[in-house]
Amino acid sequence: MVHINLKTAVGTRKKRINSEKAQAYCPEKPFTVQVRSLSRINRRFLLTLSDVIRCYPRPNALYRIKRNVAAGSLSAILIMVLAGCAPPFPKEMLAKVDKTIQFSDLQKDPDRFQGAWVMLAGMVVETRNTKEGSSIEVLQKPQDSRGRPLQTDASGGRFIILSPEYLDAAVYHAGRLITVVGEAAGKKVQPLGEIEYRYPLVRASSMHLWEPYSSGPRFQFGIGIMHVR
Repeated sequence: MVHINLKTAVGTRKKRINSEKAQAYCPEKPFTVQVRSLSRINRRFLLTLSDVIRCYPRPNALYRIKRNVAAGSLSAILIMVLAGCAPPFPKEMLAKVDKTIQFSDLQKDPDRFQGAWVMLAGMVVETRNTKEGSSIEVLQKPQDSRGRPLQTDASGGRFIILSPEYLDAAVYHAGRLITVVGEAAGKKVQPLGEIEYRYPLVRASSMHLWEPYSSGPRFQFGIGIMHVR
């Protein structure tokens, strides 16, 4: 038999109230009785049973089903969030990337790292299409753990992505955020304004376009994965 300890108004002596007496205040069956805190109750006044106990229906089968459904939905949402936090490239491809190569090193001596796998990110400046394929001029930007370009004006310079496929300039237009994984392919020197600029080249194996940053707090998911065989 379940008992509830009830402090009386005249001191610390406890009075035991069994479940049959509590049942008068808990008409729903089955029920759970919870004793309310007496720490803030003025003990000069006589307390009755209804002053210190409250009744709560115990979970039934329907409640348990709803709870399980809610837990399953939460798990699904958590999986989606974790998936959204994962890099958008295959693990096998990321394993080839030499993470010790910094963009500043690649820019200083592109020929030294020719053939090495790198992952670079930035903002598209211009996309050109030729008979050999497409080239994307990119303004390099620091990247987060997923490879997404950070929302910053900081940049180490420019580089060019080479692809054997036709890439529509209306999709890969100026201002798009992009990340590329591929092999360093030396350099190309061409005019940039009134100077001759040395562009590091990356032969793309996979590219990812990102949605633009939003001013409001919301989850960001990348779109548009392109694999080159």
